[in-house]
This record gives sequence, structure tokens and C-alpha cells, in this order.
Amino acid sequence: MQARELDDDLIDTVLIVLSELVTNAVRHADGEWVELRLSIQPNEIVLSIWDPVDELPVQRSEYADGESESGRGLFIVDLLTEGNWATTTSPGRQGKTVTAHLKRPVT
Repeated sequence: MQARELDDDLIDTVLIVLSELVTNAVRHADGEWVELRLSIQPNEIVLSIWDPVDELPVQRSEYADGESESGRGLFIVDLLTEGNWATTTSPGRQGKTVTAHLKRPVT
């Protein structure tokens, strides 16, 4: 079976979602390290970002103040993943993981 290539639009979407999630993790990790996992599967791409902070992210309104430098990231992630993202914690491990799923078009 030959691997399907990722089209440019999907690559752009992955990069935007990845950028938003990593930026959130780095901003809130207080100088600690973060962990990124990328899985390219036949029907989806899964991005998982772990950071050591227990506080869960909050999706703000789409109507963030025009002067604000933040507050839109998870709204963008929600739109691009069609709501297919979640935050989880793991028993016995500090922090949280934010996982986003992006559909791969059938070709």
C-alpha cells in the first residue's frame, strides 16, 4: 500500500493547530518543558501536547477584545478540528495533555 501524501491545505491546518497548542503549552508551562506527539494515520492526524501545569485550558469567546494579544487560540483550534479536541489528565502524572484530531480527506 502506497502512503498518501498530505495536501498543502491540510499541512497548513496542522501547522496552525500545532502552533496554537504549543504556544499555549509553552506560555503556561512556566519555563518547564513540553512534550509533543504527532501521529499521521490513514484517516486522521493526531496532535498531542503535554505540559506540566495541572490547570486546564479554557476556550474563550470568539469575540476576544481587538486589543488583546491572546484569547483566540483554542477558538481557532476548535474551528479547524471541527470541535474534535480535548484535554485530559493522567493519574500519577502531573500536568495535562491537549489532543487534537484532524481528518484526512479520502482520496
